[in-house]
Amino acid sequence: MLAVLAAPPSAAGDGTAEQRGTIVGRINVAKDKLYSERLSVQRDSDICGDTRIIEWAGGTEGGLRDAVVYVTDADDDRRPAERADAVEIGQKGCRFAPRVSIARSGDFLRPANGDPIMHNIHVAEIIGRGRRKIHNVGQEAGDSPVELPVSLRRGWAVKLSCGIHDFMHAWVFFASNPYYDLSDETGRFRIDNVPAGEHKILIWHGWLGKMHIDVDVLAGGEVGVELFFEAE
Repeated sequence: MLAVLAAPPSAAGDGTAEQRGTIVGRINVAKDKLYSERLSVQRDSDICGDTRIIEWAGGTEGGLRDAVVYVTDADDDRRPAERADAVEIGQKGCRFAPRVSIARSGDFLRPANGDPIMHNIHVAEIIGRGRRKIHNVGQEAGDSPVELPVSLRRGWAVKLSCGIHDFMHAWVFFASNPYYDLSDETGRFRIDNVPAGEHKILIWHGWLGKMHIDVDVLAGGEVGVELFFEAE
């Protein structure tokens, strides 16, 4: 279910601003779609703790947290194609941080081990319900960060896990333009400076899947989107 509320265009500014608009909204989710799991830690409990709660899908006030909202059909006019940045991923207390992040196409992963124990990083492309292995790299305590290139074939994102500690999980979504946001605790998001016009929007969640909507962005204005997440 999708509701779109358009605000009137704002007062004229510079020519560039007049050709762009803003998408604001909230992603709601049914309570039965939220899911967490408690696991007993079988190894390195002095560092990792005795138990670990994995929140596969969470949020408060009826909203869905950590959902990527991405304008899929807009051109990238703000970064040179040859530029590549590092996606910094920490490992501390047997947790990846951040748990969910958004990178740009061509960026590479740079995980760093901040624990006094070894971790074994598995990186896999998410293709529907399947996985395509990309990297399998061990990091001893005190090792320098490693740089891992990512080349996606058919998916939008990769999942990180640890081959030693099976309760460690993280996701990185790769976008080809800067028009995206990650929903907050209550499912709210905001994407500024979107080129005016009709656009296709992808809502992607690492556990629940994805859905698409269409949004008409007003030049110099703001469009509000209220939706319930329903995986395709």
